Amino acid sequence: MSVALLIKLKEEAESRLLPIATEEAYRKQWVEPAAAYGLRWLPLFQTGHHVDASDLPKVMHEFHVMRQHFISVGALDLSARAQAVEAALAKALTHPGSIEVFIG
Repeated sequence: MSVALLIKLKEEAESRLLPIATEEAYRKQWVEPAAAYGLRWLPLFQTGHHVDASDLPKVMHEFHVMRQHFISVGALDLSARAQAVEAALAKALTHPGSIEVFIG
């Protein structure tokens, strides 16, 4: 199993899928540090969660916090992954009324 970002524009047939991590790697590398930072959203994605457009800025902030964490521990590959998720969510935010976002 894996954790991925799925963005669907309602007027388009295709969805955008951005892998984040395997389920085990997500638990160890993302959820455990997220809990230490008191982040609320990232742990929810381990089992999967729909994200309302109004919550995207909060979710983006949590991925930003994790990106900074990964930089601080020298995990630049994970930092790049967090940045890619942030960028995809920022792009999705330009279509707030016509998107469906699921992470899990």
